[in-house]
Amino acid sequence: MLLKKGSKGNEVKNIQQALGINADGIYGSQTAAHVEAYQSKKSFDVTGKVTEELYIIMVGAKPIPSHDEFITVWGIKQDNDSTTSEVYIDGVQQFYSIEDEYREKKVHGETRVPDGIRKLALRHSPKFSKEYLVNPDGSFEIVRAKHATQEQKDLWKPHQLIWMTDVPNFEFILLHWGNTDDSTNGCLCVGTIPGILKGQAAVLSSRSCYKKWYPTMAKRIAKGGVNIEYKRDHLNDA
Repeated sequence: MLLKKGSKGNEVKNIQQALGINADGIYGSQTAAHVEAYQSKKSFDVTGKVTEELYIIMVGAKPIPSHDEFITVWGIKQDNDSTTSEVYIDGVQQFYSIEDEYREKKVHGETRVPDGIRKLALRHSPKFSKEYLVNPDGSFEIVRAKHATQEQKDLWKPHQLIWMTDVPNFEFILLHWGNTDDSTNGCLCVGTIPGILKGQAAVLSSRSCYKKWYPTMAKRIAKGGVNIEYKRDHLNDA
């Protein structure tokens, strides 16, 4: 995490309140000047920027990202191959995700989508939909096709995947299962906990996580009007 000129949000408000200045949530020149004065007084490096360590000293708690959308993807670490994030549902952290790394210029299959708010929808995927069957009763319960009973195979249909629409310079960005960035070309792979697989950053128990949370997410998305917000660019300044 790094707060600097141009940053906005609740974390900025908390810093401003700690400094005793107008808490408008916008990190402008005045906020930067007060941070510099604070750093000088405390004999810290005078940068006018707030790292996570300085935030904890000033506010007395770790920063908690704001979550104004149905789903928020909050980056927690990145390396040269991947980005690991916490995923929040209605403001509560529920699972983790992994995706490709940050690049200023897109390289196909090796670049995460840009930060921002995207409308969510459901769509059929020729590759992934057939992997799970969905209960037609409106519950959005899913079962892996190869484990389905004969009755389920007869009555349930291939499920639709969660789709992040209108992503600049990307198309068909989906939320699905997968353990490492090798499983994605910009899509979001989910898992219960972060870990390491064969030396790579990973999310674990991916399919069980997907099966557990798909009904909750799909049911809301089917009603329309819900978004996902990606917030990982703060990792670039760490």
